[in-house]
Amino acid sequence: MFCPHCGSMIPDGSHFCSECGQSIEIGTPQAQDPIYDQDQGQAQQYVPQPEVQQTYDIQPAAPAAGSYSAQTASPNRMRTDRDIVTYVLLSIVTCGIYSYYYIYEMSRDVNVMCADDGEETPGLAAFILLSIVTCGIYSYYWIYKIGNRVQQNGPRYGVTIADGGSDVLLWLVLGAFTCGICAYIGMHLLIKSINTLSTAYNNTYGLG
Repeated sequence: MFCPHCGSMIPDGSHFCSECGQSIEIGTPQAQDPIYDQDQGQAQQYVPQPEVQQTYDIQPAAPAAGSYSAQTASPNRMRTDRDIVTYVLLSIVTCGIYSYYYIYEMSRDVNVMCADDGEETPGLAAFILLSIVTCGIYSYYWIYKIGNRVQQNGPRYGVTIADGGSDVLLWLVLGAFTCGICAYIGMHLLIKSINTLSTAYNNTYGLG
């Protein structure tokens, strides 16, 4: 064995070093066997080196393909060319089917442009089902709500929308007494308001 103090070789089980005279207590770490250095031609005492902890630079994982991030996703351009003439003609040609597609498009675009305002415009399925259940009354309420929502979000994009849900609803009610003619005026006001908001939205995000 080797003296833990001076490194001299001493008999195993010794309590004192014969070279330096230091006491060797039981449990004292023993010196490691010397390592022979071929270059210097002599034995050198082994000195343990401190363990180096390896660290890794962990980069955040890339988002999975197809995942959506509201902060990084690019906004889509909104339609600004809707008009009452196309709405009426295509609704007649398709026996009213196109009018439902119009409802679907308007609810989708308004929900995008007015996101985070605390409201949600129901889509086509809710529009049809609730209109049937309420004998058509819900359709008036839906148009009234979407008209107000578009008007309230105008300042958000720096525009003032004159016609709100009350104005549109008034023309729809008058349409019941004018063979539906005034109802088309109400739809024209709603379409114009949505086009105005869509144009402001596109300009805000450089999509014009």
